[in-house]
Amino acid sequence: MEEGTRKLSEETAPVNTTLESSELEAAPIQQQDVDKSPVDAVSVTAPPTRLRDTKVLVHFKAVGNAPIMKQSKFKISGVEKFITVHTFLRKALKTKPADSLFFYCNSSFAPSPDEFVGDLFKCFNVNNELVINYCTTEAWG
Repeated sequence: MEEGTRKLSEETAPVNTTLESSELEAAPIQQQDVDKSPVDAVSVTAPPTRLRDTKVLVHFKAVGNAPIMKQSKFKISGVEKFITVHTFLRKALKTKPADSLFFYCNSSFAPSPDEFVGDLFKCFNVNNELVINYCTTEAWG
């Protein structure tokens, strides 16, 4: 066993890890030309608002004892935030700021006020319309 260990240590020579500056060759750094890139530059650098440029059909449905609107379908720009829908419906229903009004998307969850209407439509549309349920008391969790 000692012979094998001796042979291994005899065959192994110390490795010189230091290199002199003359041994190093500077490899030229090549910058990738954006125009020749295989990835479409527009899809990567497109601002999010470009994806939300369409008009969204929003269908308001009253739940519980909430007042019913005469016209329940409206077209809203996809770049608008959900707080705009909230404000619009408060004005349309003529509710006071102190009155509670709850909003739900597809009878399931309350959208955040800073969500874009276009994003909600792309994720949760039903029959090409965004269904927004509204009520004066909390209806769904």
